[in-house]
Amino acid sequence: NNQLRASSIETTGNNIQEMEEQALQNRLVTLREEVTTMQKKVDDMKQRMEHVKSIQRSSSASAILGGGGGGVRSRSTKTTNKQLNRHTCTKDQETLQSNRLQKRFSEWWSHSACPDQVWMDHIDTLFADATSTPTTTSQPQPYLVLDIGCNKGYTSADFLDALSPGTNMNPHTLVTAIRAIAKEDNTKFDRDGGVCNDSKKALNRDRSTVRDVEVHCFEPSPATYEMLKRAHGKLMPKEDGGAKWFIHNKGLHSTNGEMAWHSACAHAVGDELCTIVDEGTSDAITVPVITVDKFLEETYPSSSSELPLVHMLKIDAEGLDPAVLQGSMN
Repeated sequence: NNQLRASSIETTGNNIQEMEEQALQNRLVTLREEVTTMQKKVDDMKQRMEHVKSIQRSSSASAILGGGGGGVRSRSTKTTNKQLNRHTCTKDQETLQSNRLQKRFSEWWSHSACPDQVWMDHIDTLFADATSTPTTTSQPQPYLVLDIGCNKGYTSADFLDALSPGTNMNPHTLVTAIRAIAKEDNTKFDRDGGVCNDSKKALNRDRSTVRDVEVHCFEPSPATYEMLKRAHGKLMPKEDGGAKWFIHNKGLHSTNGEMAWHSACAHAVGDELCTIVDEGTSDAITVPVITVDKFLEETYPSSSSELPLVHMLKIDAEGLDPAVLQGSMN
C-alpha cells in the first residue's frame, strides 16, 4: 500500500509539473505575440513620425522664421498689429493627425506621450518675429508664456531655460528644489523628475543670457501648487528684473467659475488621480477656473482694446484643451 501511495504521489507530481510546464509554454507564446504586436505598433509610430517630420521639413521655410537669429532682446519691444504668417494644416495633414489621434485612444501606453520638442532650441528667434523695433512711446512687453497644466513645473523650466538661461531656472535646478522640499517634508513625490524624465533634458548651451520673460504656471491641484510656490522661493526669490515665474492655483476653461476635482488633488503632489470629476462627486474639491481672455484682461489692464501678445500658449488640460482654446478667442 505504501508503494502504491508513493507511486500515486509521484504520478500526481509529474502531472502537475507537466501542467505547469505547458502553462509556462502557453504564457511564453502569448508574451511573444504581445511583443510582436507592440513592435508593429512601435514601427508604425516611427513611420508616422518620419512622415510628420518630412512634412515639417518641407514647410520649414514658411513656418520657421529665418533671418537674424537669436540675439538678446531687451524689454524695449512692443506688440505690433501686423498679420503674422498663419500655418494651416492641409487636408492630408489634417487626416493624418486625426487618424493618429483616434488610433492612440486605443493604445494603453500612449496616455503620457513624450514629444521631441526640438523646436524649442530656436524659440527665441520665433518670438522675436512677433515684436517690432522699439519706439520711445511704446509700452514694452516681455515674452509672454502661459503654461496651462503646469504640474511639477518642468515645461515652465524648459521655457525659462530656452529664453533666459542666465536666470538659472531650468529642469536640473527645479528637480533639485523639488527633492529638497520632499526631504524637508520627510516624503518622496511620485516621479519627481517628471513622467518623461524631464529633469534630465539637455540644457541651453548659452548659460548667461537674461531676457525679459514672464511665464505663468497654472496648476489646479492645491498640493502641487503649494509645492511649486516653495520651489519658486528656492529658485527665484527675487524678481527685480529679467525673467519672472508666476504660479496660479487655477484651471483654464471656456467659462469663468469653479470645477470639481478629485480629492487626491488636495494632498498628493503630481498624483495621476488628480483629475476632473463630475459635479457632486463625494469628497471632491473645487478649484476656480478662468478663461485665457479674462486672465489677460485682469492681469494686464490697458487703456487700449488689444490684449497683450501671448508668445506661447501651452495646454495640457486633462482633455479640456478645446475648452481652453474657446476661452482664448481674443
